[in-house]
Amino acid sequence: MLTAFLLVSNGVLMLLVNVREVMAEITLRSETDKLSGLLNRRGFEERAERALQHATRARIPSALVLADLDHFKDVNDTFGHDAGDRVIAAFAGLLANSADARMVLGRHGGEEFAILLPGANLASGRLYAEGVRRAFAALSGSDLGANRPLSASFGVTQMQPGDGLHDLVHCADAALYAAKKAGRDRVHAVSIEPVDTAADPRQSGQAGS
Repeated sequence: MLTAFLLVSNGVLMLLVNVREVMAEITLRSETDKLSGLLNRRGFEERAERALQHATRARIPSALVLADLDHFKDVNDTFGHDAGDRVIAAFAGLLANSADARMVLGRHGGEEFAILLPGANLASGRLYAEGVRRAFAALSGSDLGANRPLSASFGVTQMQPGDGLHDLVHCADAALYAAKKAGRDRVHAVSIEPVDTAADPRQSGQAGS
């Protein structure tokens, strides 16, 4: 009787393990962007929120990078969507190859990407973005089916006390817009210093490009 009970218990345990693995695989697939191999927007936001909560509890800095491929519509319109897909995949590969295991990388939508760097400050985030920018500009567009120079623009910001993911995205998006407005193919970093007033602290920040 005991042997039969143990066999049944072991079988149930194995079944639960298999179900858990299957569910984890389904979750991973639902959170992954097929083209880039990175997290999709939902997957990025869920994991980035958890990473930010951990960073807040541990009192460590975090930086956020938003990246946007320059003139991507022209690539699609001129060379076709297959070439555009290869450019997206190549850029995502550079992001992943330049990242460490702590980072959260996602395709935020279309030709825009988001990268959360837990434990990194503004300077580290900028260095990461600059490295990817240079590597992408060095790629041969013709090898990807897009016979034109490739470039991307980046906005970088650092988490401040009280910030959530929405705050970081808003600030990094403003920095990305500034990079685009300044001529594209560049990194724009925005440093926001918290102030002890009732006003929006982001109105007191200093920006640099």
